[in-house]
Amino acid sequence: MLVLSYNFCEAQMGITSFLSLPQDTRVQALGSYNISIANNINNPSSLDSSINHKILLTYSPYLKQAHYLNLSYFFAVSKSKNQQFGISLQSLDFGKLIETDAVGNQLGFFRVNNYALSFLFSKKINAFSLGINTKLVGANIASYSNMAFLTDVGVYFKHPAHDFTTTILVKNIGGFVKHFVSSSNQEILNPIVLVGGSFKPRYMPMRFSLTLFGIEDLLHQNIKLNKHLSGGVEVLLNKRLQVLFGYNTVFRDKPKESVFSLSGFSGGFVFQTRKMGFQYSFARFHQNNNNLFSIIF
Repeated sequence: MLVLSYNFCEAQMGITSFLSLPQDTRVQALGSYNISIANNINNPSSLDSSINHKILLTYSPYLKQAHYLNLSYFFAVSKSKNQQFGISLQSLDFGKLIETDAVGNQLGFFRVNNYALSFLFSKKINAFSLGINTKLVGANIASYSNMAFLTDVGVYFKHPAHDFTTTILVKNIGGFVKHFVSSSNQEILNPIVLVGGSFKPRYMPMRFSLTLFGIEDLLHQNIKLNKHLSGGVEVLLNKRLQVLFGYNTVFRDKPKESVFSLSGFSGGFVFQTRKMGFQYSFARFHQNNNNLFSIIF
Protein backbone atom coordinates (compact mmCIF):
# COMPACT_ATOMS: atom_id res chain seq x y z
CA MET A 1 0.00 0.00 0.00
CA LEU A 2 1.48 3.36 -1.03
CA VAL A 3 0.42 6.41 0.92
CA LEU A 4 2.42 9.56 1.72
CA SER A 5 5.39 8.86 -0.53
CA TYR A 6 3.16 7.89 -3.46
CA ASN A 7 0.87 10.89 -3.08
CA PHE A 8 3.84 13.24 -3.02
CA CYS A 9 5.27 11.70 -6.18
CA GLU A 10 1.96 11.94 -8.02
CA ALA A 11 1.61 15.61 -7.17
CA GLN A 12 5.20 16.69 -7.77
CA MET A 13 6.53 14.38 -10.50
CA GLY A 14 3.69 14.25 -13.02
CA ILE A 15 3.66 15.03 -16.71
CA THR A 16 3.08 18.77 -16.25
CA SER A 17 6.25 19.24 -14.19
CA PHE A 18 8.26 17.03 -16.53
CA LEU A 19 7.23 18.93 -19.66
CA SER A 20 8.28 22.25 -18.12
CA LEU A 21 11.94 21.17 -18.03
CA PRO A 22 14.14 22.78 -20.72
CA GLN A 23 15.37 20.25 -23.29
CA ASP A 24 18.04 22.60 -24.63
CA THR A 25 21.05 23.70 -22.56
CA ARG A 26 20.96 27.14 -24.19
CA VAL A 27 17.29 27.56 -23.24
CA GLN A 28 18.04 27.07 -19.55
CA ALA A 29 20.95 29.52 -19.73
CA LEU A 30 18.67 32.15 -21.33
CA GLY A 31 15.96 31.98 -18.66
CA SER A 32 14.46 28.48 -19.19
CA TYR A 33 11.60 29.58 -21.49
CA ASN A 34 13.38 30.84 -24.61
CA ILE A 35 11.75 29.76 -27.90
CA SER A 36 13.34 32.22 -30.35
CA ILE A 37 16.95 31.05 -30.80
CA ALA A 38 17.63 28.91 -33.88
CA ASN A 39 17.53 25.10 -33.71
CA ASN A 40 15.83 25.14 -30.33
CA ILE A 41 14.42 21.68 -29.68
CA ASN A 42 11.76 23.23 -27.41
CA ASN A 43 10.31 24.92 -30.51
CA PRO A 44 10.01 22.68 -33.60
CA SER A 45 9.46 25.63 -35.94
CA SER A 46 12.98 26.92 -35.15
CA LEU A 47 14.70 23.91 -36.74
CA ASP A 48 16.56 24.43 -40.01
CA SER A 49 18.88 22.51 -42.32
CA SER A 50 22.05 23.53 -40.44
CA ILE A 51 21.24 20.90 -37.81
CA ASN A 52 20.70 18.11 -40.34
CA HIS A 53 22.28 14.74 -39.39
CA LYS A 54 23.22 16.04 -35.94
CA ILE A 55 22.89 14.18 -32.65
CA LEU A 56 22.18 16.08 -29.42
CA LEU A 57 22.85 14.46 -26.06
CA THR A 58 21.87 16.32 -22.89
CA TYR A 59 22.32 15.19 -19.28
CA SER A 60 21.46 16.71 -15.92
CA PRO A 61 21.85 15.47 -12.33
CA TYR A 62 18.46 17.11 -11.73
CA LEU A 63 18.33 18.91 -8.36
CA LYS A 64 20.89 16.39 -7.01
CA GLN A 65 18.20 13.69 -6.66
CA ALA A 66 17.33 12.53 -10.15
CA HIS A 67 18.87 12.00 -13.56
CA TYR A 68 17.58 13.74 -16.68
CA LEU A 69 18.57 12.56 -20.16
CA ASN A 70 17.63 13.79 -23.63
CA LEU A 71 18.79 12.13 -26.85
CA SER A 72 17.80 13.73 -30.17
CA TYR A 73 18.59 13.11 -33.83
CA PHE A 74 17.80 15.48 -36.70
CA PHE A 75 17.49 14.40 -40.31
CA ALA A 76 15.94 15.12 -43.71
CA VAL A 77 14.01 12.73 -45.95
CA SER A 78 14.76 14.61 -49.17
CA LYS A 79 17.40 16.94 -50.62
CA SER A 80 15.20 19.95 -49.93
CA LYS A 81 16.62 22.36 -47.34
CA ASN A 82 13.13 23.60 -46.56
CA GLN A 83 12.11 20.58 -44.48
CA GLN A 84 13.67 19.26 -41.30
CA PHE A 85 12.74 16.26 -39.17
CA GLY A 86 13.77 15.17 -35.72
CA ILE A 87 13.19 12.47 -33.14
CA SER A 88 13.78 12.94 -29.44
CA LEU A 89 13.71 10.72 -26.37
CA GLN A 90 13.54 12.27 -22.88
CA SER A 91 13.83 10.51 -19.55
CA LEU A 92 13.70 11.74 -15.95
CA ASP A 93 14.51 9.00 -13.42
CA PHE A 94 14.03 9.69 -9.72
CA GLY A 95 15.50 6.32 -8.75
CA LYS A 96 14.36 4.32 -5.75
CA LEU A 97 12.02 5.90 -3.20
CA ILE A 98 10.79 4.50 0.10
CA GLU A 99 7.43 2.70 0.21
CA THR A 100 5.60 3.03 3.54
CA ASP A 101 2.32 2.00 5.10
CA ALA A 102 -0.24 4.32 6.77
CA VAL A 103 1.79 4.68 9.99
CA GLY A 104 5.16 5.16 8.32
CA ASN A 105 6.58 1.65 8.50
CA GLN A 106 8.98 0.97 5.66
CA LEU A 107 7.75 -1.75 3.31
CA GLY A 108 10.41 -1.53 0.64
CA PHE A 109 11.25 0.63 -2.35
CA PHE A 110 9.62 1.71 -5.59
CA ARG A 111 10.78 3.59 -8.68
CA VAL A 112 9.54 6.84 -10.24
CA ASN A 113 10.30 8.00 -13.78
CA ASN A 114 8.96 10.14 -16.61
CA TYR A 115 9.52 9.72 -20.33
CA ALA A 116 8.63 11.37 -23.64
CA LEU A 117 9.08 10.24 -27.24
CA SER A 118 8.79 13.14 -29.69
CA PHE A 119 8.63 13.46 -33.47
CA LEU A 120 9.46 16.93 -34.81
CA PHE A 121 8.90 18.52 -38.20
CA SER A 122 9.68 21.96 -39.58
CA LYS A 123 8.69 23.40 -42.97
CA LYS A 124 10.22 26.66 -44.26
CA ILE A 125 8.05 28.95 -46.39
CA ASN A 126 9.99 32.06 -47.40
CA ALA A 127 10.91 33.91 -44.19
CA PHE A 128 8.52 31.81 -42.10
CA SER A 129 8.80 28.30 -40.72
CA LEU A 130 5.96 26.12 -39.48
CA GLY A 131 6.71 23.44 -36.92
CA ILE A 132 4.97 20.60 -35.15
CA ASN A 133 6.05 18.28 -32.37
CA THR A 134 3.92 15.19 -31.69
CA LYS A 135 4.83 13.39 -28.49
CA LEU A 136 3.92 10.44 -26.34
CA VAL A 137 4.45 11.37 -22.69
CA GLY A 138 4.14 9.20 -19.63
CA ALA A 139 4.93 8.78 -15.94
CA ASN A 140 5.44 5.64 -13.86
CA ILE A 141 5.11 5.50 -10.08
CA ALA A 142 5.64 1.97 -8.78
CA SER A 143 2.96 -0.14 -10.53
CA TYR A 144 0.89 2.90 -11.50
CA SER A 145 1.26 4.82 -14.75
CA ASN A 146 -0.32 7.48 -16.90
CA MET A 147 0.10 8.42 -20.54
CA ALA A 148 -0.77 11.35 -22.80
CA PHE A 149 -0.58 12.19 -26.51
CA LEU A 150 0.31 15.84 -26.98
CA THR A 151 1.24 18.22 -29.79
CA ASP A 152 3.20 21.47 -29.94
CA VAL A 153 2.60 23.85 -32.86
CA GLY A 154 4.76 26.87 -33.68
CA VAL A 155 5.37 29.61 -36.24
CA TYR A 156 8.85 31.10 -36.59
CA PHE A 157 9.87 34.24 -38.49
CA LYS A 158 13.48 35.00 -39.44
CA HIS A 159 14.16 38.39 -40.99
CA PRO A 160 15.88 37.97 -44.37
CA ALA A 161 18.24 40.94 -43.89
CA HIS A 162 18.70 41.39 -40.14
CA ASP A 163 19.56 39.13 -37.24
CA PHE A 164 16.03 39.17 -35.87
CA THR A 165 13.62 36.34 -35.10
CA THR A 166 10.18 36.19 -33.52
CA THR A 167 7.93 33.24 -32.85
CA ILE A 168 4.73 31.98 -31.23
CA LEU A 169 4.40 28.49 -29.80
CA VAL A 170 1.40 26.60 -28.40
CA LYS A 171 2.43 23.60 -26.30
CA ASN A 172 0.66 20.55 -24.91
CA ILE A 173 -2.41 20.37 -27.14
CA GLY A 174 -4.07 17.03 -26.42
CA GLY A 175 -4.83 14.99 -23.35
CA PHE A 176 -4.49 11.82 -21.35
CA VAL A 177 -5.22 8.38 -22.69
CA LYS A 178 -4.48 6.76 -19.34
CA HIS A 179 -4.58 8.11 -15.77
CA PHE A 180 -3.12 6.85 -12.51
CA VAL A 181 -5.82 4.34 -11.51
CA SER A 182 -5.71 5.28 -7.82
CA SER A 183 -5.74 9.03 -8.37
CA SER A 184 -8.39 11.06 -6.56
CA ASN A 185 -7.05 14.31 -8.00
CA GLN A 186 -6.26 13.60 -11.62
CA GLU A 187 -3.65 15.79 -13.25
CA ILE A 188 -5.01 18.34 -15.73
CA LEU A 189 -3.11 19.27 -18.89
CA ASN A 190 -3.77 22.70 -20.35
CA PRO A 191 -2.19 24.19 -23.49
CA ILE A 192 0.56 26.74 -22.85
CA VAL A 193 1.10 29.76 -25.12
CA LEU A 194 4.50 31.43 -25.50
CA VAL A 195 5.67 34.39 -27.60
CA GLY A 196 9.30 35.35 -27.98
CA GLY A 197 11.89 37.20 -29.99
CA SER A 198 15.65 37.57 -30.39
CA PHE A 199 17.63 40.46 -31.86
CA LYS A 200 21.32 41.14 -32.47
CA PRO A 201 22.35 44.74 -33.23
CA ARG A 202 24.54 44.86 -36.33
CA TYR A 203 27.69 46.20 -34.68
CA MET A 204 27.31 44.65 -31.25
CA PRO A 205 28.58 41.11 -30.39
CA MET A 206 25.46 40.37 -28.33
CA ARG A 207 22.04 38.87 -29.01
CA PHE A 208 19.11 39.77 -26.76
CA SER A 209 16.07 37.54 -26.19
CA LEU A 210 12.76 38.03 -24.44
CA THR A 211 9.97 35.49 -23.90
CA LEU A 212 6.44 35.94 -22.62
CA PHE A 213 5.06 32.63 -21.33
CA GLY A 214 1.77 31.53 -19.84
CA ILE A 215 -0.27 33.94 -21.96
CA GLU A 216 -3.35 31.78 -21.39
CA ASP A 217 -3.17 32.59 -17.66
CA LEU A 218 -2.96 36.32 -18.34
CA LEU A 219 -6.22 36.14 -20.29
CA HIS A 220 -8.20 34.43 -17.53
CA GLN A 221 -6.59 35.49 -14.28
CA ASN A 222 -5.55 38.73 -12.62
CA ILE A 223 -1.82 38.11 -12.97
CA LYS A 224 0.86 40.73 -13.51
CA LEU A 225 2.60 40.67 -16.88
CA ASN A 226 6.07 40.95 -15.33
CA LYS A 227 5.55 37.60 -13.58
CA HIS A 228 5.47 35.84 -16.95
CA LEU A 229 8.72 37.05 -18.48
CA SER A 230 12.14 35.55 -19.05
CA GLY A 231 15.05 37.14 -20.83
CA GLY A 232 18.58 36.40 -21.84
CA VAL A 233 21.75 37.68 -23.48
CA GLU A 234 24.19 35.81 -25.68
CA VAL A 235 27.69 37.30 -25.69
CA LEU A 236 29.30 36.25 -28.99
CA LEU A 237 33.00 36.26 -28.13
CA ASN A 238 33.94 34.63 -31.45
CA LYS A 239 32.63 32.04 -33.88
CA ARG A 240 33.42 29.20 -31.49
CA LEU A 241 32.61 30.57 -28.05
CA GLN A 242 29.48 32.15 -26.60
CA VAL A 243 28.66 33.08 -23.02
CA LEU A 244 25.00 33.20 -22.02
CA PHE A 245 23.10 34.87 -19.19
CA GLY A 246 19.42 34.74 -18.28
CA TYR A 247 16.76 35.77 -15.81
CA ASN A 248 13.36 34.29 -14.98
CA THR A 249 10.75 36.17 -12.97
CA VAL A 250 8.91 33.01 -11.83
CA PHE A 251 11.96 31.48 -10.14
CA ARG A 252 12.60 34.82 -8.45
CA ASP A 253 9.06 35.45 -7.24
CA LYS A 254 9.16 34.03 -3.72
CA PRO A 255 8.30 36.12 -0.61
CA LYS A 256 11.15 34.66 1.46
CA GLU A 257 13.84 35.30 -1.14
CA SER A 258 16.64 37.59 -0.01
CA VAL A 259 17.40 40.67 -2.07
CA PHE A 260 20.88 39.20 -2.55
CA SER A 261 19.66 35.76 -3.61
CA LEU A 262 20.61 34.47 -7.07
CA SER A 263 17.27 32.72 -7.55
CA GLY A 264 15.96 33.36 -11.03
CA PHE A 265 19.39 33.89 -12.57
CA SER A 266 21.00 31.50 -15.03
CA GLY A 267 24.02 31.26 -17.28
CA GLY A 268 26.24 29.04 -19.34
CA PHE A 269 28.45 28.76 -22.37
CA VAL A 270 28.58 27.20 -25.85
CA PHE A 271 31.89 26.02 -27.33
CA GLN A 272 31.90 24.83 -30.92
CA THR A 273 34.69 22.96 -32.70
CA ARG A 274 34.66 21.97 -36.35
CA LYS A 275 32.84 18.68 -35.67
CA MET A 276 31.41 18.92 -32.14
CA GLY A 277 29.74 21.37 -29.82
CA PHE A 278 29.93 21.47 -26.02
CA GLN A 279 27.33 23.29 -23.95
CA TYR A 280 26.82 23.91 -20.25
CA SER A 281 24.21 25.86 -18.31
CA PHE A 282 22.99 26.36 -14.77
CA ALA A 283 19.83 27.85 -13.30
CA ARG A 284 19.26 28.86 -9.71
CA PHE A 285 16.00 27.49 -8.26
CA HIS A 286 15.78 29.09 -4.80
CA GLN A 287 18.11 26.87 -2.72
CA ASN A 288 19.34 24.63 -5.54
CA ASN A 289 21.23 24.85 -8.80
CA ASN A 290 20.22 22.79 -11.81
CA ASN A 291 23.08 21.94 -14.20
CA LEU A 292 22.72 20.84 -17.82
CA PHE A 293 25.50 19.39 -19.99
CA SER A 294 25.16 18.85 -23.75
CA ILE A 295 27.19 17.49 -26.63
CA ILE A 296 26.11 17.95 -30.24
CA PHE A 297 27.90 16.15 -33.07
